[in-house]
Amino acid sequence: MSDADVLALAVREDRILITSDHDFGDMVVRHRLPHRGVILFRLGDYAELDVWIKRLDYVLANYSSQLDRLIVVTRRHVRVRSQD
Repeated sequence: MSDADVLALAVREDRILITSDHDFGDMVVRHRLPHRGVILFRLGDYAELDVWIKRLDYVLANYSSQLDRLIVVTRRHVRVRSQD
């Protein structure tokens, strides 16, 4: 499936997309494609699974009211894009 098809499927199924593919951030921000929420991980190519899990747990615990937005997650920061 293309990235656009994956995003459209997530919208149809009312799902939040969790990814490390930066193309989804571009599709949501630049192209303003509809979405139900995108959690975009920028942890690097060699991040251990436990790092991913800890960061996702942190996002779910602290940003649950904003999961319908683009959330960019790094090792140290979480940034929530405003809904323009």
